[in-house]
Amino acid sequence: EHGKLIGCHFDDETALIADAIGETDLNYIEAFTPAPDTDMSLADAREAWPDKVLWLNFPSSLHLKSNREVEEVTFELLAQVSSARGIIMGITEDMPEERRRDSCTAIMDGLDQHAKKHPEAYA
Repeated sequence: EHGKLIGCHFDDETALIADAIGETDLNYIEAFTPAPDTDMSLADAREAWPDKVLWLNFPSSLHLKSNREVEEVTFELLAQVSSARGIIMGITEDMPEERRRDSCTAIMDGLDQHAKKHPEAYA
């Protein structure tokens, strides 16, 4: 009524309550953390919640991987959905301080690579 959006922080196992989340009036799911850190992939989440914005938390365990692996995983995450519309990539949890710069750069590189290879996903 007043132009406000409502969301909820879901950074844990959500498969058991996915249908219930889908039935809510939430506009967005904040901190959705995809597998391997939880029990739902990005594809699962998009299928369960097609009309909700998914504000992702990049899986924390993956920050420990090499820069190349982080970039590849970022690309692969986005490859799970046909459209990047309604997807926000973020980091909502702690990451090792010594990996902060490199991991964030690798995530951005993965986003760039996906956008270049799949521009149709951003139309």
